[in-house]
Amino acid sequence: MDEFNFLESAEAVAVTKGLNLTYTQISKINQIVDLVGLVLGVVFVHKINGSDITKNMLHIPKLAAWNLDIPVNGNAVLEVTEYGKHDYEEAEYYTSTDGMIRFDNAWKTFVERIRLGPGDVVVMLFDMIEDIVHINITEVA
Repeated sequence: MDEFNFLESAEAVAVTKGLNLTYTQISKINQIVDLVGLVLGVVFVHKINGSDITKNMLHIPKLAAWNLDIPVNGNAVLEVTEYGKHDYEEAEYYTSTDGMIRFDNAWKTFVERIRLGPGDVVVMLFDMIEDIVHINITEVA
């Protein structure tokens, strides 16, 4: 049986500019995507930076946003389900004029609570449940 490969299976893959993934990180992302699934077909791999937290400035790139085919503005649930823990934060999002998805203060609250910090690499997978975007966020390394 062939090994699952998220790079070949996803409709769109967006990776933070300048982030070079290691073989170990790619292998872990494959496991996560295989387990969680590609419901909306988009994978966003992001290296958390200081502005993501201090300025509450997470931006989902236009490539990912466009391929998600979700409402321009709406409600989201940011969630983490890894290592036996489950946590979530309800958020509002909007699509800015540059095509990127941005979040309200819930992003900062969530990231601080689950203890993600600058330099952490996460994979984000998307689902739509009852008109609410669910974003599963899992640390890669």
